[in-house]
Amino acid sequence: MAESPARFGEATISLRISVGVCCVVPNDDDSMASLLGRADAALYQAKGQGRNTLCLAPPHVHPSKTNRVHIIEH
Repeated sequence: MAESPARFGEATISLRISVGVCCVVPNDDDSMASLLGRADAALYQAKGQGRNTLCLAPPHVHPSKTNRVHIIEH
């Protein structure tokens, strides 16, 4: 988006975006509100890190679960 500014009449408007994502397989402990809350927290983290940033919400690790998911960020 940063490389494709919007045009309005004669004006050029720079575009920037910050994105927060929660990408998990929900379990019984998750609700729509909790998943949206995690995505919202990731969005505010992205905004805090600057423009043109994407942040993933960390996986929710349940103490009773032995399997862990590792996320590789690029």
